[in-house]
Amino acid sequence: MFDWFKTKQAKSRVDPVIGLDSPRLTLEVREKLRGRVMRVPGLSDEDSARLFQAGLKAVAKGGDMRTFALEAGPCDKLSSWQFTTLGNDMCRIASSIETKANLLRAGITTATWQYTSGGCCGGDPEVDALHRSLSGRQFSLKDGMKVGKRHIFPAQEDECRCRAVPVILDDD
Repeated sequence: MFDWFKTKQAKSRVDPVIGLDSPRLTLEVREKLRGRVMRVPGLSDEDSARLFQAGLKAVAKGGDMRTFALEAGPCDKLSSWQFTTLGNDMCRIASSIETKANLLRAGITTATWQYTSGGCCGGDPEVDALHRSLSGRQFSLKDGMKVGKRHIFPAQEDECRCRAVPVILDDD
């Protein structure tokens, strides 16, 4: 009665092909990720391109660091810490941009900056102090937090682990 079940082949465990036409890979995400890779000192154009493509594939797959590591392959210009930090930054930046877009589509226009305890921004004391001072302040999701002459967003700076907490405003 269940002969068909016994003869059925097991499904392949190979990961599906990852398309770089994923809706997660908006122009803003691509530009931010390319900028992040370009800030790594000493990389050849070939290494930069390979790491950028690996980041795109990792983001398209939902921020999968395994995909980043497999696609990027070895890179002797980076220590394992630098390599991991780069991959994590790329996935975090893309996730932050996607979250911001989702909140704006849902009609949420304001967020509160939440500093991550335990440090932020790779231990840079100036940036860490700035991000700590922003904690609890509200900002426009469309424009970001104005700092000097630029606008910044949580988790979109190098090694930033801060978060944007949505603010639901009353209609009253």
